[in-house]
Amino acid sequence: MAAIVGKKRSASPPEGGGPPAKEVALGPPAEPPQRNWDFTKIEDIPQSIRAKKVAKFSVEVVYKGENPTNNEHPTNHTITRLTFQHKQEHDTAYMVAGTAGLTIDLQVDLTDLAGHLRNAADVQVKTFTYDGVHKRAVYAYDVPIKPTRKGRGGRNSGKTVKDFLEVLLTNNFVPCGFNIEDYHIVGCKDFTSQYVYRLNEAKILDIPAATAQDFYDRFNYNHTLPYHDERKEGEDYVRFKVNVGRAVWNPISDEKHVDIPGIVYVGRPKRYGGKDVQSDDQSSKVSTSETSAGSSGSL
Repeated sequence: MAAIVGKKRSASPPEGGGPPAKEVALGPPAEPPQRNWDFTKIEDIPQSIRAKKVAKFSVEVVYKGENPTNNEHPTNHTITRLTFQHKQEHDTAYMVAGTAGLTIDLQVDLTDLAGHLRNAADVQVKTFTYDGVHKRAVYAYDVPIKPTRKGRGGRNSGKTVKDFLEVLLTNNFVPCGFNIEDYHIVGCKDFTSQYVYRLNEAKILDIPAATAQDFYDRFNYNHTLPYHDERKEGEDYVRFKVNVGRAVWNPISDEKHVDIPGIVYVGRPKRYGGKDVQSDDQSSKVSTSETSAGSSGSL
């Protein structure tokens, strides 16, 4: 939120009441806040963000459009979302006032698709300010966060952004990238499901063992809008069962990769290093629709 020169606003009153705080003059920031980071190490993310308490962890399937080569299998992109316990109250160098949380996902440069697929994609961490799910989300669900044990002070400290980011590091998720399966881009559902699985193993998320297989079955579906322009209130989105295409992992993370019970995979594992991960034939003919009957259709 850009500051307005000459205007004033009142600072938040102190907890427990008391006299109102003095008005604080707002001036224009030297530079607009940075909103996203390509994550390679935890130091990439400012400490003020890493320390934020997380109230909710969500998985969202974002609708990217219909597949022109196979309209029964829509184009999706799967992301994760961390919602802060409290919104950011004021502008800083890294967050605008009202920042509500972060999204974490794989991003690919479609302007140089063939070249990019030979290299690791970006694991992008990005702030958001809106409430609710992404405006193009066709399916979203919250994953329970495991309660934190009470500390010496008797207060539940809760999980922080740092807790969620460290799992990416300890499991060597970076570098990771998209794959080509049957001339379509796949990998985001593999990346996201592995991330959720590792968070649960680290006791950050709380997925009951008795229902885990049913939980992970959700990754076997793509979702689309109804077969008309406007979705009516209460009307469900349409979903299609497809297999999960494998991402391209680095050698360490590939060895740690788990074929999660409940998920149906397609394609063979591929690693970075040594040779191009894709052949010239497939990378030159790949469709940006990212879907096929046999693969996840997820960017």
